[in-house]
Amino acid sequence: MNKQEWDNSLLEHFALKKGGFSLDLLMEMVEEVMDSGVSLLTEKKGTELGEKTKKSIMDLLPKFEISEAWGQLDTDARQEFEKYMNNIKGNSLPQKLAYIRGFTNRHDPSKYQVHEILSNLMFLDLLSTVVNNFSPSGAGFLFEAFMAGLLKGTQAVEKVEGVLQIEDLLDAEGVPFSLKLLTSTTAIKGSIRNLVSFLAKHPRGSEGIDYLAVYKFGKGKTKVLSFYSFKIDYTNIYYWLSDSLEGFGSIKLKEGYRTGGERWQTTEKDRIEQERVLNLVKASYGGGSRTHSAILGQMTSEEGIEGANLLKHYGKEQGAKVLAAEDEQWLDLSAEEILNLGGFVASPEASDEEKERQQQAQAWLKDLSNLRKALHKRIKSVVPASHPMGSVLKTVGFAGGEETTASIEELIALYEEDTVEWERQMLTLAGLTIKEKEVTTEEVLAEATDAGTQFHIKSSLVISKRLPEIYKKVRYGEIITDEEAIRKIGDQYAKQLEGSVMLILEHLDVLISGITGYFVGDPKDRGSAGTSAVKSSEELSRIFSEKQEDLA
Repeated sequence: MNKQEWDNSLLEHFALKKGGFSLDLLMEMVEEVMDSGVSLLTEKKGTELGEKTKKSIMDLLPKFEISEAWGQLDTDARQEFEKYMNNIKGNSLPQKLAYIRGFTNRHDPSKYQVHEILSNLMFLDLLSTVVNNFSPSGAGFLFEAFMAGLLKGTQAVEKVEGVLQIEDLLDAEGVPFSLKLLTSTTAIKGSIRNLVSFLAKHPRGSEGIDYLAVYKFGKGKTKVLSFYSFKIDYTNIYYWLSDSLEGFGSIKLKEGYRTGGERWQTTEKDRIEQERVLNLVKASYGGGSRTHSAILGQMTSEEGIEGANLLKHYGKEQGAKVLAAEDEQWLDLSAEEILNLGGFVASPEASDEEKERQQQAQAWLKDLSNLRKALHKRIKSVVPASHPMGSVLKTVGFAGGEETTASIEELIALYEEDTVEWERQMLTLAGLTIKEKEVTTEEVLAEATDAGTQFHIKSSLVISKRLPEIYKKVRYGEIITDEEAIRKIGDQYAKQLEGSVMLILEHLDVLISGITGYFVGDPKDRGSAGTSAVKSSEELSRIFSEKQEDLA
């Protein structure tokens, strides 16, 4: 037989009546038998071919392309993915993860159908491949696609103004998730503006955004993934971000809800010093006093003179834009000079000239007070919250012009009344500008790379700490991704499969290798490759014929 005749003979042998031979068609035949109701689970050991090849069931499972298209509906990759992943039981992510954990922990084949065993092993194999065989950024993007496909949702890949939004995927009901694949020492980071904007403007913003934080554990290769979930919404964003931005650390938190002892000690130390400085500076311009004599008394006191010196020191520290050189003289005045220039008080029987002098003294003292007060305000506007003239109990201006220290209750009430104003106040607390007009793409990208506009949540807060209920954190448990451990699990289940099931997978492996070897292998091995493919095809036909007879 010449080469052309052998080619025609081989192709004719595999030309099934239903159409051309394909892996999908053969696997459809396998699934038909598996779903037929015939039990394929026994205590049998395996067959001659299984004992001869000694291949793991993990080597025999169908392979398909790792693809970011898993996360998009109506793609070929998604359809292929769903053939197996739709068999993972559960209506939610926690339920699906619990189901897989049960599969890996119990090793009890009697609780699973054959198609479930194969799908569960495919899940473990694909997940291990995604987290171990790609770069961190590549793995993160594929992991998002994997999770979107698993939840029958979509991966969020669209950008606004050139920047990806806070949500990474939507589940089948359109619920948004932010997904983070991290090492155990990596902080969760994100744009504070994007987060606040989501809560204020997104149609589901009032429900918050679910963060799925998945931590990788293992030296070299990732052996285990640990799954955590927490929700950030308008009732608890203040707690989650309290240790990441100084402005957010300033909010008055309810007793017992603040986390991070070291941060709290630092903040408390700053607060005590700032309270001391603030009292002195307020005395330098009369504080909250209303009468001329009370203002004069404060400004000429030891505290008032020291406060003026602090204003001068910290004003010069910030440069000429904050304190002009010609204004320094108004901070060097002694108590006597202030009394002479602003302390004149006319007697009841005073002449018009004396009364005018009193009015001039009062006006001069008021101007001096306003100058110092304005300087204090300029310094506060440019120094960080931890600065002696900053404020770790930062104040914001609420509607109506009232300036007050922000509290959780006020901010929650503000959100429920006016989300637009809540967004403005939150950005103010974060030290971010209020953008009244559309910004350019370049401005958005610049802010996205600015560390001062990003929030940071330490991994220890998610992994190690027991948090109050307000944090809405849940641990979903661990999923094995270690290749060797998965192979052992697969082989334990394979031992319980009826011999014909393993034979199907083994002959399928030989069949594909034989066809590949015949067409692209070494010419001298073409004959043996073609012969092994034909024999495996005949064995598969025999096995399926026997199964059909069992059904009859």
